[in-house]
Amino acid sequence: MFLTPLCIYLYSLIFRFYHFIIFIEIIFTKIQIILTHRKWEQSKLGEVATLSSSKRIHLSDYVRSGVPFYRGNEISTGGITSDQELFISEEKYREIIENYDIPCEGDLLVTAVGTLGNIWKVDDRRFYYKDGNLIRISNMKFDSDYLLSYFNGGTGKKRLLNSAAGSNQKALTMEKMREIPLLLPIDEDQQKIGALNIELK
Repeated sequence: MFLTPLCIYLYSLIFRFYHFIIFIEIIFTKIQIILTHRKWEQSKLGEVATLSSSKRIHLSDYVRSGVPFYRGNEISTGGITSDQELFISEEKYREIIENYDIPCEGDLLVTAVGTLGNIWKVDDRRFYYKDGNLIRISNMKFDSDYLLSYFNGGTGKKRLLNSAAGSNQKALTMEKMREIPLLLPIDEDQQKIGALNIELK
């Protein structure tokens, strides 16, 4: 169906208005939480979640097809593979599953080198990931969508990026990330904030 310029313009206005309403709802929810004096717990990321990396995969482990092997690019694009996608064999993937921990649905992966601080929430697809390039956040004692929205927002994003180490080429490290301070509302409010930020995207 061919869309006229007027239709495209109207659709754009509706889309922007929808995002504006969601944004206002996020602000209202946060204000409501503050005004009701609900208790927020202060913790460090390492106290309420596990940070880890992957088993090293060598160049000789790459194959033409098989289980996708994610690096920073795939995480930055939300798990969308590129033309230069890499794979490991089914046999190698089974070996990893049998001997090591792998990302589970709901875990978060953070880009640690290159473009720092991009985050992807793991879904149900099969994949493995590159050590050193990505940091896994798992076993969270809070709603993962809340942490996702926190690290994508102003204060949280700044704290995440400020934890990067190195002078010439900055990189995120598990040691520094474990010290990042967090403010955690009660579970109900975590879910509200996380859900609204997902809808805003």
